[in-house]
Amino acid sequence: MANSRESKKPILICPLQFERRALIAAGLEDCCDIVCCGPGNAAGIWVKANCVANTNSPLILTGLAGGLRDSLLAATAHVAEKVIDEQGNCWTPTNKLPDSATRVTIVSTKRAITTPQAKRELADRSGADIVDLESANFAASASAIGCKWAIVRGISDCVDDCLPSDIDQWVDSKGSTKPSAVVGSILRRPSVLGDIRRMRTASIAAMEAVSDIIKSIVVK
Repeated sequence: MANSRESKKPILICPLQFERRALIAAGLEDCCDIVCCGPGNAAGIWVKANCVANTNSPLILTGLAGGLRDSLLAATAHVAEKVIDEQGNCWTPTNKLPDSATRVTIVSTKRAITTPQAKRELADRSGADIVDLESANFAASASAIGCKWAIVRGISDCVDDCLPSDIDQWVDSKGSTKPSAVVGSILRRPSVLGDIRRMRTASIAAMEAVSDIIKSIVVK
């Protein structure tokens, strides 16, 4: 990644290696730097470690999230209008994205929200539309160092989809899938295999939708 203060090339930040590969496959590597930061708070840590000397490059946090509203379907992509955390802190993106993209409020939690009941309770409590693990920490760090930032998230699971209860253990700190953890989940509950197939199909389509939004911003 370019670290020059003069660089204005957008930086696409992905929590997961799967997401980074999808953006590269979509051809965005020609016009953007694409990095994988790892899940959770790693997004904010990456920004602080890599962007202080390069605040001219706009940052776009990308990747997958969970839907909290009936109107938000799996395999779609949306732009953050507001980011909140569970303590009530709030951030507004500083980089304007296309008006054609659906605006949503994103809430970040410390763990994956895995059941429909928990998703609906979180929506009622927070007023948010989608949930992830990274946006709040990313927004806080980017805002603190004065970067222009935005967030584009694709829906991998809608409000009525159940996720495996141990899904947080499926990815390591570098954003790579841990096959042994996934296999262990399948052995303990074979029905997880159906969840995996559904999530994979939705995730691939969601990342294509994310890529389309980003192309509308950066590809001239």
